Amino acid sequence: MRSGSAPKASGMALVLIGVLTGMLLITPSTAHFSQNTKHLGSHAWKQVIKQKVYTKQQANAIAPRVTRASRSTTLSLTTADQIYISQDVTAPTRGYVLLNATVTFQAESACTGACGMAGFIQHAQTFATSIGATTNLHTAGDRASIALTTVMAVSKGSNTFNVLVARGANGAVLAVRGEMTALFSRFGGA
Repeated sequence: MRSGSAPKASGMALVLIGVLTGMLLITPSTAHFSQNTKHLGSHAWKQVIKQKVYTKQQANAIAPRVTRASRSTTLSLTTADQIYISQDVTAPTRGYVLLNATVTFQAESACTGACGMAGFIQHAQTFATSIGATTNLHTAGDRASIALTTVMAVSKGSNTFNVLVARGANGAVLAVRGEMTALFSRFGGA
């Protein structure tokens, strides 16, 4: 007997034992049947998935909605909060709106010390506000930007969101460019 033939025979025996073991373990007696189980063959089962079909009105009610507002005209800032960007979101149901905004400021003249600017997003109907952001400018012509983001709960219908900006006591500062995007979703949390 050659030394190479014995391992082939034992290898075939191992394969046969593996196939028999698999056949014994995968039998209908070890399967779990329920009302949602469908028999497809002697040893194959498939879970039946029920799909919900939505009407156009239902689909529009749950679909996310995206809006965008921008402004590139200047606004001379004061120490009082002023609306720089305003955006309306029509919510088909109550839900949540994810808001992202940026505002770029420019110093009109040199500031004594630093010119501070601040901004935040406000829901006009509920007066809920985002966390504010601040930045500073020093030299005439310098620019700086702030970024704002928040999630706010909304009711069905029209909801208005404003980006409000203001400056500190020092210097003459302009808001020169801004943008706000809003994403409505029926699902989520604030």
